[in-house]
Amino acid sequence: MKCYCSQHSPKEDNKCSKTLSFSDYNSNIMFKDNRISHKMQKANINSICQRTTAIDPLCTQFKENHIIEKSKTPNIWEFTACAIDKGAPNTLNYIPNKESVVYVRNMINEEIVTKVQADKEKIPYSPISIHEVNRVKVLSRDDNQLFKDVKYAPGLSRDEYPYASTIEGGSDGYWAYVPVHEQSVQGGKLQGLYKRLLSSGSSEFDVVLA
Repeated sequence: MKCYCSQHSPKEDNKCSKTLSFSDYNSNIMFKDNRISHKMQKANINSICQRTTAIDPLCTQFKENHIIEKSKTPNIWEFTACAIDKGAPNTLNYIPNKESVVYVRNMINEEIVTKVQADKEKIPYSPISIHEVNRVKVLSRDDNQLFKDVKYAPGLSRDEYPYASTIEGGSDGYWAYVPVHEQSVQGGKLQGLYKRLLSSGSSEFDVVLA
């Protein structure tokens, strides 16, 4: 399973595609121009953080990291690497989930609309959470799907990056089909990270490929 990404440019139609099946977990990320733009090394929360896209990074010691290990979640690792290579940020800010004050769910057709529109058009609506709004925004588009040759199959589910639980998540994000069991592994790690952020009063963290 290899991911081919062209060098990011706002003027280019960059594409990522998988050439082998999801069962090949011993893959390496390759780039058309033979470069390696991500620092693929182990990270430690107690060491200076290593950013995957910045040159001469200015990082804060003891900063929280969300570490994506290729050995444990190879498909999510490659999807995240491709998303970052295409311009997605690797420094994210967690949003505690709560009811959105801007958007609501249309109870007639289940679409997400602004509360202002619903009130103006007298549309019956129900509350919707901020995380759900972000997730629907990114998953409702087809032009931001990575690994387009990977179709839905039992055991696969759509994953988005940046995460719907962050400020950076939503319309400008990317998504791809990844194994459900990998999502479970990542979800558990993110829950632990978010608990630490809430207890420390912080929101910012770095996504590190390891």
